Amino acid sequence: MLATSYLDSLFHFDYKYIKHVNNDQTKQNRLVDVTRHDGCKESKGKRKSSLFNPTIPEPRPHQPHAPIRQTLIPQTPQDHFGLDPIHTQNQQRIIRRIHFHRVDLRRVRRRRAGSSEDPRGVPGPVSASRARNSGGAAASSWGLGFPVDCVVYDAFIPWVLDLAKGSGLLAAPFFTQSCAVDCIYHRVYCGELKVPVRGSEVVVVPGLPPLRPEEMPSFIYVHGSYPSGFKMVTDQFQNIDKADWIFVNTFYKLEEEVINCMSRTWKVKAIGPTIPSMYLDKRLHDDKEYGLNIFKTTTDVCTNWLSKKQPKSVIYISFGSLAQLSVEQIEELAHALTTLNKHFLWVVRSSELAKLPKNFSEESSEKGLIVSWCQQLEILAHDVVGCFVTHCGWNSTLEGLSLGVPIVAMPQWTDQSTNTKFVVDVWRVGIWARADEKGLVREGEIRRCIKHVMEGDGEEIRENANKWKEMARDAVDEGGSSDRNIEEFVSTLVSSLKGVN
Repeated sequence: MLATSYLDSLFHFDYKYIKHVNNDQTKQNRLVDVTRHDGCKESKGKRKSSLFNPTIPEPRPHQPHAPIRQTLIPQTPQDHFGLDPIHTQNQQRIIRRIHFHRVDLRRVRRRRAGSSEDPRGVPGPVSASRARNSGGAAASSWGLGFPVDCVVYDAFIPWVLDLAKGSGLLAAPFFTQSCAVDCIYHRVYCGELKVPVRGSEVVVVPGLPPLRPEEMPSFIYVHGSYPSGFKMVTDQFQNIDKADWIFVNTFYKLEEEVINCMSRTWKVKAIGPTIPSMYLDKRLHDDKEYGLNIFKTTTDVCTNWLSKKQPKSVIYISFGSLAQLSVEQIEELAHALTTLNKHFLWVVRSSELAKLPKNFSEESSEKGLIVSWCQQLEILAHDVVGCFVTHCGWNSTLEGLSLGVPIVAMPQWTDQSTNTKFVVDVWRVGIWARADEKGLVREGEIRRCIKHVMEGDGEEIRENANKWKEMARDAVDEGGSSDRNIEEFVSTLVSSLKGVN
């Protein structure tokens, strides 16, 4: 059994191959999905005979991905999912022995140590520390009635690795930010990079381009701004050397140098981009969505509106589910959109609507559509979208890059400045809309950047965007680098468990 665990906000971990099987298939290695329920509204889709794709979080990406893509929502621990043939035309390579089970992971503060509340709940850090001293007894604490073989866990909850190793299990963290950002945080954790990074100091990290302070994650150059966030991102590495594999939501060609550097120390497997198949390789016809939204979407309204526009003529603007722009910044953006005289689709969360200039929605209705939330992949995949104005959270960055949409970056915090550095100077698929001394990206700068990526001057950016789109698709297609990494993991896992189960 392979256990997988995540936090509240959600990212994909794309196994590609897991399919619902009947409950009478027994004596097989099993997968467990260890999730935490904190009031996050799930989709009501029924279980399907389709691929299993657990989701795992970053510190709040744009798209709140579902804990299980395809809206697979088992209701009891007895539901399980088995591996479909990895390549249906190559029967010699069929792997059938791993199954998925779901377990409910509760917040530690909601569950007293030693309490009998919901025995299916997975132990928290306190119980994990006890597990290290209890040997095989920890396996029964999962409350499943059968042994666990391997755990894939969100890197933001590193205590799961201690629990797994205390039970003698194989285990692998899933990192949901870029390898570049992970590498920076690791060096901070090890004391090799002192924080805060200040002034004109240029930071050199193996596998990365030279970085100025403002190109580092905000936790690094604005030290103390979010102490709990800083601790969370660095604690991912507190026990990482015990891991049997390390999974990252990226693909090899995208971060080749830093992946090679990390691979000298750990068994790193890039398995991204973890985007539904129908937006990339199109091998899985029922794999069209992540499966969950924390806000009500307006997909039909958006697609109907887009269908009436010319190719590459629409600006799409979204700053994700967490970023809060100031009133002044929203006004600058609104004025830029008005004077550009281009069609735009702007996601403004309900909590932010009051910041829009008075009567802006009505006055711009001929050119623009303002919605509180949407299915981002549907928008980015539409052929009329020619520009993505984004905060450059890792998930939004991967989606824009994988779907070939040129980017105008307006990073806000966390890893977004580092992602922007790569978007602009390494992958060359976008432009950085620079803030002034007051921290505002002015109307003129926004207008300049959008015109650059959508009109003649941005031809190289548009060509590069198409190039990376093809490489992202190749990575997850049959025989691609991410496809091979997933297959190798499953094959190695099955081989290591032969004779055990």
